[in-house]
Amino acid sequence: MLKNQTIICLSTIDWHYAKQRHQILMEKFAQNGNQVIFVEHLGFSPQRLTDLANIYRRVLRALVSSKSIRSQVKLIPNLQIITPLVLPPQNKLFNFINKHLFLKLLAKKLRELADKQPIVWTYLATTTAVNLIDKLNPKILIYDCVYDALRHPEAPKDIAASEQKILAKADIVLTDALYFYNHKKNYNQHVHQIPPGVDFKHFNQPAESGKPLMADIKSPRICFFGCMGRGNIRIDFDLLEFIAKEKPQWSFVNIGPLVNMEVPKNLACLDNIKWLGFISYTELPQYLGQCDVLILPYQLNDFTESVLPAKVFECLATGKPVVSTALPELKPYKQYFFIAEDKQEFLAGIEAGLNNDSEEKKQQRMVFARSNTWEARFESICRILNHKLIQ
Repeated sequence: MLKNQTIICLSTIDWHYAKQRHQILMEKFAQNGNQVIFVEHLGFSPQRLTDLANIYRRVLRALVSSKSIRSQVKLIPNLQIITPLVLPPQNKLFNFINKHLFLKLLAKKLRELADKQPIVWTYLATTTAVNLIDKLNPKILIYDCVYDALRHPEAPKDIAASEQKILAKADIVLTDALYFYNHKKNYNQHVHQIPPGVDFKHFNQPAESGKPLMADIKSPRICFFGCMGRGNIRIDFDLLEFIAKEKPQWSFVNIGPLVNMEVPKNLACLDNIKWLGFISYTELPQYLGQCDVLILPYQLNDFTESVLPAKVFECLATGKPVVSTALPELKPYKQYFFIAEDKQEFLAGIEAGLNNDSEEKKQQRMVFARSNTWEARFESICRILNHKLIQ
């Protein structure tokens, strides 16, 4: 295992956002005796800056004080959270201000916190990330590529050039999806595929008897859990509308926050679609345990060609039947999922999960999930890092 290192993580999400790969791996590094500094979202998509006066106030505050770093919180031993103040990397002016003001202050603070030359672990491939990494002089640079920045519709205009710089600098490139592995290995010789994992014990727990969390939602309950965000390019709301109208006697439960968006109008009017909002990571397995079928209703487009949902093994760990649209990255797991090529097949997959599931199929799903834990993923990552450190 990797120990006694300082790791600065440049994240694409904030610490208290839905728990996923970013937080899970950094928490494990901290628990294993490494100093971890988790830098929250440094910006990617355009922020809703109300006016130029707001930008001016940010710059003025940074000039007169060090409060461009808004908070520093220690949550667990060896792990600190930094919330920086930067501008979205959307134009040359913002990049100039970031590079010569905000990032200087942030890098100074990070160097003060790091007790040795750090390992820098970045999920970002923006110009902001490139400029900050240059100021940190990392011992090792790791680029953990888990989303398609190049094909995101709100990506900065220079994202292709900035990612090329990250790939050229990186000592190690990790990817979750095979798509990324095949693409990034053309630009870096040290690429490793590390798919998502699962906290098996956490998700493999039955619903507590006598605790009807969704007593007001009739069975059967068909559930999707995850975040839905502005400019939705992931979730197929037309598919949800189709199956909800086809099966008004079923309840469709959506668990997770709506980020910068409202419930789509075509779904808000359907009584059998329920929106529970954010449910804590601690409580989530209890809710899933009271559902009948779990679904992954993803759109099929250029962006989702590379999507390997972080929840893939969490779904299987519950033992519940799982139905997904035909995401390319899920096809290798088709013996454990019902993979639907169209709306009618998706509907048929749910019906099969409700009516034709078996204890044997349930056990197969759980056994496969148990072989894909975050502990196993973490051990693989530590072997890669230790090998690099001793070179």
